[in-house]
Amino acid sequence: TNLLPKRSKNLIFVYQNDYSRCTGETLDKDSFYRRLQVVKDLLYPIPKAYHLTSEFLIPFDPVMQELAIRERSNRLHVLSTIIFVRHNPRLQVEVSGYIDFNERLKAEDWQPYFEGKRKLWPKITDLAYYHWKVGKMQVNVSSNYEPVIDSKHGLLLKNIHDRKYINVDPKAVTPGVDTTRIRIYSDAYKHVILYDHENGISEKKKFIGRFEKEANKKQTRRFMNETYSTPFL
Repeated sequence: TNLLPKRSKNLIFVYQNDYSRCTGETLDKDSFYRRLQVVKDLLYPIPKAYHLTSEFLIPFDPVMQELAIRERSNRLHVLSTIIFVRHNPRLQVEVSGYIDFNERLKAEDWQPYFEGKRKLWPKITDLAYYHWKVGKMQVNVSSNYEPVIDSKHGLLLKNIHDRKYINVDPKAVTPGVDTTRIRIYSDAYKHVILYDHENGISEKKKFIGRFEKEANKKQTRRFMNETYSTPFL
């Protein structure tokens, strides 16, 4: 760690002390540096060029209108939106699932969706997928969320970056900390709910800033004590 810049050393100290105090988890060396890298990527992301698919399009469907509004913030990881969608087509074969919007944005071209040429369907590779006719259920970990089955609350979605849980139970008073829930009504979809989770990047930056400010105060105080405790010649 002696070869690391001072800011990186401070970040390691803050992350190690704050994380263990908040969760009580004991991490091995590899797990610690892997999670540390996630925090550093959130605090100091490498600028990447991105293309807004919906920028010059005017979606007519209410669901696509709402997702177009959220596209930029999801691509920038300011917001992590989960889409619950339920279909009941002509054959009465109901399919539902939870979709990580950010991950699907990176995985496929969304222009046909925003133009109304293609419907958004849950896939077996999404966060959660359920086919009601055959009773097939599948849950998967995405780059942003980890599905957790809780004995009391049922399905919870844990944000990998800030470790906060999203309660997708429609009867729950609140979906969770830093999360809002909104239902979108559309003729093209039977049931759509959006869960918008604000990533805690700004909170981490504030914490790092407070730590560095206190460190500078202590360094200044120590310098003053050493200076004025030395007799003048």
